[in-house]
Amino acid sequence: MEGKRRFFNSAMLMAMAIAIACSGSVIYGLLQNSAKIGSKGTVKSIGVEVYSDSACINKVSSIDWGMAEPGSVKDTTVYVKNTGNAPVTLSLGTDKWNPPAASSYMRLTWDYGGGSIGPSSNVQVKLTLTLFANVTGVTSFSFDIIVTGSG
Repeated sequence: MEGKRRFFNSAMLMAMAIAIACSGSVIYGLLQNSAKIGSKGTVKSIGVEVYSDSACINKVSSIDWGMAEPGSVKDTTVYVKNTGNAPVTLSLGTDKWNPPAASSYMRLTWDYGGGSIGPSSNVQVKLTLTLFANVTGVTSFSFDIIVTGSG
């Protein structure tokens, strides 16, 4: 009889341990909850490209101003496209004048009005190269035109 009682007590203890363990995980499960939140975003990108046509198919890699006389003005029309995903405002600059003295006798300007250009949009601008009347010592020239988009 003692053996049966011991077996019964052991079985009861085991059953109680299992019940406590199971109820603990049920209680733990009732005390814990979570929520899943999706997320996404876009990284702002700025980009501009210059084209010779309004459909923005033919990229401009260089401009040949041809023969220019002192005191003359040369114009060319280009289209600047915003290739980024945010609106941009444009600025114009020059660099690497060859010969360096040429920058003292010429000025590059444009008729860009300063407005914002939306993504995938383009704007027509007229580049104007003005040669001053007092050009001396320059028989040929080259320089880089820098169109910068900022947003």
